Amino acid sequence: MFAAAFIYSSRLEIALDLRRRVHHPQLRDAFPTTKTVITHRLTITSDGQLDDTLAALLTEAYETVGPGTRAR
Repeated sequence: MFAAAFIYSSRLEIALDLRRRVHHPQLRDAFPTTKTVITHRLTITSDGQLDDTLAALLTEAYETVGPGTRAR
């Protein structure tokens, strides 16, 4: 798994697995889940917070931790 999302009444919670620690205004927590993967938890409360940086992080998660990357 490289990403997960949960919808609550007033927010969207996103978890992204990346191979590096990143900073984002909506970042709530970041913690290692393996020796090489760090899970980042973000809280989104408005449409405006779904920015290009978040989209780039999602793409990075897919390309570096997503399906077919285990052998890398």
